[in-house]
Amino acid sequence: DTISFTSTSTNATLFKWYENGVSMGNFSDFSTSPSPEGTYTYTLVVGLGNCFDSTHHIVEVLALPVVDLGPDTNDCLGPIVLDAGAGLSSYLWQDQSSNQTLTPTTTGTYSVMVSDVNGCTASDEILFESCSGLNEILGISVSIYPNPVSSTAQMTIENFKGNVNIRLTDFKGKELVNQTVFTTGSIEVNMKDLSSGVYYIHLNASTASQVFKVVKK
Repeated sequence: DTISFTSTSTNATLFKWYENGVSMGNFSDFSTSPSPEGTYTYTLVVGLGNCFDSTHHIVEVLALPVVDLGPDTNDCLGPIVLDAGAGLSSYLWQDQSSNQTLTPTTTGTYSVMVSDVNGCTASDEILFESCSGLNEILGISVSIYPNPVSSTAQMTIENFKGNVNIRLTDFKGKELVNQTVFTTGSIEVNMKDLSSGVYYIHLNASTASQVFKVVKK
């Protein structure tokens, strides 16, 4: 985290900050984000004319907890159990549950935030796709290219003609595009103005839906 120091020295005209003996600059207030984990000593030297005084503060930076839900997955070979790992103080999933494990039931993005005994937190997310999707229910075949994409993602839809709803969301679930179009085979999703990162295209057709992960370069 970022830590901030404020000098309460009176009458001083000179301020010098040091981190483990290395000069960090001359200013009365000082903020920093020390990394990696370890012990840091911050020293403030103040002066007025030929008179000087100093004080120091020791900061211990703790390692973050580790949480890894694994790669994106599906339930084609059976039920999937997401495990955030044992030995942590608390767990908070996207559905507000607080167990160490969670069993996905529908296609979508699942995420968890964990904390350790020191109050340090970490998070991870995973895209889960149910095999009872477009192909299994409607016989529709969907492909997206290129992926990663630089400007426009091209969706090719086979064995289907009709209205489809397309939603584009970022990795936090924020909706960026929501449109219904009539398709006879292909659809373009404009991602030119988006920042680099991971996005999800939610495709809904008739009574079935599926989510596709797309990486923007």
